Amino acid sequence: MYKRVVTVLPLIATLLLTGCLPTTVQSSNDMREMKRRLEAVEQVTVARRSGEQAQAEERLADLSRRLADQQAELSALRVEFQRLSGQFEDSTHESARVNDQLGQMRSELDIRLAGFEERMAALEKAPTATPVVQGVEASYEKGLQLIQKENRYTDGRKELQAFLKAQPQHELSVNAIYWIGEAYYGEKAYEKAILQFQDVLQKYPKHGKAPAALLKQALAFEALGDRETAKTLLKKVSINYPNSPEAVKAADRLKK
Repeated sequence: MYKRVVTVLPLIATLLLTGCLPTTVQSSNDMREMKRRLEAVEQVTVARRSGEQAQAEERLADLSRRLADQQAELSALRVEFQRLSGQFEDSTHESARVNDQLGQMRSELDIRLAGFEERMAALEKAPTATPVVQGVEASYEKGLQLIQKENRYTDGRKELQAFLKAQPQHELSVNAIYWIGEAYYGEKAYEKAILQFQDVLQKYPKHGKAPAALLKQALAFEALGDRETAKTLLKKVSINYPNSPEAVKAADRLKK
């Protein structure tokens, strides 16, 4: 529109100069009207161009803001990337350090294991010596071996009785009393076995051999045919010594 107005103005000026237009009042009015319209057109054109320029400036400002935001995000991403890179490097160094320590530990363990195997081999090759028991305990050990390993109950019982006579207050005396009862049981002298086990139960009810003495006493009554007394004693094993291995044996015996 602005170009068309510019094109018309020279034409009107030419007509005026050459006298082609009539010089009447109507012509003057027409000229003024035409100028007014041209000014109106120019104002519209200027206003439109100003609006377009404002919109362009607004879009440019918006683009500038978006660019600034993107640059800020990019900067934040760079910082985060650098931080993660640093953590990764630290993790890599730590992993390498741990691997080195593990390698050293494996080497030390291998050395220790090799030394242990050498010592074990030397011990296996060394001749084993049977400990020699001297003094009064020799009699106890001999009697125990005769009863447990050779089933020579009478000979074993006599050795233990000799031991008790020589050392009645010895720490092994309770064991000796118990194993004399085992010897009587092995000889099938069940009444004597019951009395011997009763000696353990009366004098040493909290000793480690007490549960075994009560259980073997029950078995002796059973061997004599007194099953009622045997059951009573088996139940007593579980009541008096519930956490002992003999309590488990007694419970199994009661199931039969």
